Order: sequence, then structure tokens, then C-alpha cells
Amino acid sequence: SLTAVPYTAMVASCTVWVAYGLLAGDPTIWLPNVSGALLGAFYLATFAMHLAPGVSLRSHYACAASIGACTAVCFAVLPTAKANAVVGYIGVFLVVVMFSGPLATFQTVIRTRSTASLPPLFTAASFLNCLLWSLYGALVIHDPFIWGPNIAGLVATI
Repeated sequence: SLTAVPYTAMVASCTVWVAYGLLAGDPTIWLPNVSGALLGAFYLATFAMHLAPGVSLRSHYACAASIGACTAVCFAVLPTAKANAVVGYIGVFLVVVMFSGPLATFQTVIRTRSTASLPPLFTAASFLNCLLWSLYGALVIHDPFIWGPNIAGLVATI
């Protein structure tokens, strides 16, 4: 009953934030997101290994690849300021999807009256991640593309 959406969103989101950080010239943004994209790909591959026979993640792979391609086109074709804004909005959308992923299991939690279906390590990691990016975005670089979605993600993990 678990979904691959948070892991797919993690791969896509981190890839987008790598591009955003490169456009902004900020290695503090792009460097950790390289590792995030690699870890997200590992999590997604691990998830795929445990799927029931006949179940495919092809649509997840296609979605992540499409988002990566769209981001690459923006990065290559648009002027830097415009590309940064477009990529930033794509990133905001993906962060919200990624950090609201555990909320999808709340219906199961309520129905079964058990939190066994909540991924506790993913939720705890999401909380810490959102907290740190919110602080960095708000207090250090004053970038609403960074602090805005991460504050929303922080609320979603509580």
C-alpha cells in the first residue's frame, strides 16, 4: 500500500535544485542536491525491487525524466534570470509533492488506527531537511524559492 511518489519526487526535485543552484551560482544549493538525487535513485530502485510481480514504475521513471528534460531545456535556452525563476517554480512544486508524500498514507493510518504504514525514517529525514533548508533560505540567502516550500514541508512532517 506504499507509494513510490515521494522517492520519484525526490529524484526529480533534487535534479531540479541542482540546476537551480547552478543557475544561482550557489554550491550550497546544488552540491547537497547531487547526493539527494543519487540517494533518491537508490531509494526508488530499492522500492522497485520489492514491488509485486507485474507492477511497474515505468510511469515514475518517465515523469522524472520528463521533468529533468524540461529543466535542462530551461537551463540551456532561457536567460539566466528567467531560467532561475522557471526552475525555481518547478522545484517548489516538486518539494511540496515530495514532502507531502507521507500524508498520502494518513487515510490508511486513520482506517487501521495504526501508524505502521508511515515511513518513520523518511518522515524524520524530511523534517530535518526542511528545517535546515528553511533556516538557510530565510536567514542566509533570503530566497523564497528555498524557504517557502521547505516551511510547507516542515508543517507537513509534523
